[in-house]
Amino acid sequence: MDEPFSALDPLIRSQLQDELIELQKRLNKTILFVSHDLDEALKIGTNIAIMESAEIIQHGKPEDIVLNPSNAYVQDFVAHTNPLNVLRGRALMTDISDLERRDDALVLDRHTDTLVTLNADGTPASASRNGQSLSLQQWTEGQDLDLIQPDQLMVATPDISMRDAIEIRHRTSLPVLLCEDDKCTGMLEDDDFYHALLGKHFNKETE
Repeated sequence: MDEPFSALDPLIRSQLQDELIELQKRLNKTILFVSHDLDEALKIGTNIAIMESAEIIQHGKPEDIVLNPSNAYVQDFVAHTNPLNVLRGRALMTDISDLERRDDALVLDRHTDTLVTLNADGTPASASRNGQSLSLQQWTEGQDLDLIQPDQLMVATPDISMRDAIEIRHRTSLPVLLCEDDKCTGMLEDDDFYHALLGKHFNKETE
């Protein structure tokens, strides 16, 4: 498909992108899609190849392209993309091994003394903020954000979108706890979001 949506207005273009994504899910067929719009490529592509002078200079998953551009050309190319449309929690989370420990608890936020304790198998057991108990609530994609309460520590998978994670953080003023196969793997808090929004090519492992 050679730039099939390039002549359309933004609203219709976005709707057709969504329809193409749903069509591909149903058909499960490989589609080679050519576009000069990187935001479009990041939205619909499972793998992206960036070309310069008729040569492929980087190929990979959308998150890899945004977070780890291979050279200055790709870095300039992705500089104006919206990372909220691409990044997931797994890419920018603070790993559980990097969290401060206090007795049998993990410190999620020192400023508000937000703590979470884990069971022996790594599943979250309880949480508190400034000594007050917090309820642990599972987040699922598509859940009504209006139902979230300020005293709830939301537990999501590392595949949560950055857009949803930021909205949860805004509504609860709490970090987002990330668990995979029921075991705690990390969290998302303000520094992680700043890296996503401002340091699009920031790799936390090199800090």
